[in-house]
Amino acid sequence: MPLLTSISSSSIPLIADMKQQEIANIAWSWATLQVEDIPLMTSISASAISRIGELTRQSLANTSWAYAKLNVVDKTLFHSIASAALSRIAELVAQEIANLAWSFANISENHRSLLVALSPESRERLSNFSSQHLSNPAWAWATIEVSDLPLLNAISAESIARISEFNAQKLSMTAWSFATLGLMNCQLLDSIAAASIPIIDQFTTQGLSNTAWAFATLGYTHTPLMQAIAAESIRKISEFNTQGLANIAWAFSTLGVGDEPLLDAIAS
Repeated sequence: MPLLTSISSSSIPLIADMKQQEIANIAWSWATLQVEDIPLMTSISASAISRIGELTRQSLANTSWAYAKLNVVDKTLFHSIASAALSRIAELVAQEIANLAWSFANISENHRSLLVALSPESRERLSNFSSQHLSNPAWAWATIEVSDLPLLNAISAESIARISEFNAQKLSMTAWSFATLGLMNCQLLDSIAAASIPIIDQFTTQGLSNTAWAFATLGYTHTPLMQAIAAESIRKISEFNTQGLANIAWAFSTLGVGDEPLLDAIAS
């Protein structure tokens, strides 16, 4: 990408004089475009750390999101962001909370003090979370294997009420999160199944395998959903990786749901 390379090269010498909002916007833009430019990200990190007090709440969330999205691990930067976010925890809005939780979990930065502080703030603002971000806290807590029952129960209730707003990715992410933490909620699972079946063709192979795995892990058999997963998995069988196929086969076997065409497709 010659244009981005040129912009990056021109930006690096100017970063020290830029406003922190401008720097955070650059990081967010590169992450959105999924362009990993280590020299640029290193310069942004150094500037952010040295002027962490100047970052707005949105800049803190967007910067952490950008580094996590690009899987650029900078422990010093994330420690600085965690400390700054903690000092302004009551000011965070729903999207900022969701992005911070997702970011720290995505790069396995378990800043427990930050996550503990984010929990009551998340519960208080759940109704303000967009459907796109509602599953982020559940996924974050599941990823770092922290079971926060008051928060997860609140997320479950809010998710059930708004399940029709969830896309395929958020449905599978929610199912996976609750299964990973071993939290059985039949009403939530029924809601996920009912919302998933009409849009099953929108599930990726990972989404299909994660959803099947989640229901099997919790030992919850929803035959219409499993039938829909089987049919879509057969259609997309060439797109699965080995782990995905193994998860699908394990899920159907564990639940005792026989589907010979699917098993034949996996075996072939």
